[in-house]
Amino acid sequence: MAIKIAKKSKTADGVTFQFADVNNTIVHCPLKELSEAMVLQLAIHGLAQKVGDSYSGAESVAEGLAAASSVWENLKRGDFNARAQGTGGMVVEALARLKSLTMDEAQELWNAASDEQRETLKKNPRVKAMIDIIKGERASKFVDGTGDDLDGMLSGLWDSKEVKGNKKK
Repeated sequence: MAIKIAKKSKTADGVTFQFADVNNTIVHCPLKELSEAMVLQLAIHGLAQKVGDSYSGAESVAEGLAAASSVWENLKRGDFNARAQGTGGMVVEALARLKSLTMDEAQELWNAASDEQRETLKKNPRVKAMIDIIKGERASKFVDGTGDDLDGMLSGLWDSKEVKGNKKK
């Protein structure tokens, strides 16, 4: 279990940290004590963190892009706490492939579906199988170019009499 080092509190003019030492030391960080350039740097850092957090759990590039765009639109409307809209992620991509739809068409179907219909789609065996294929394709992209010489490593084994069914594939 992690030790709680400090409690942070947002204030009207910055942030306060109360440390868990014997004196409960408090460090005040009012923004007015910083230059405009530093406040801008902090804002850019916070924006990058906020938008980045929105797609951290995304299962596809399309889902990540939709989450980031959704958070940005919420911020432009002045809504800091609104969450990114769910995009359906790989379920939408699986539907697009299975039904020969564009991603936009599959996304429209997902958006129109009720929560119950969405849960049913997630559990559908064909959808689950297609999601497994999509995951496999993505995993293979990580291996490409890594210098993995599987054929070279196995070449001596194929000729060995110790390997049953020594069929080269």
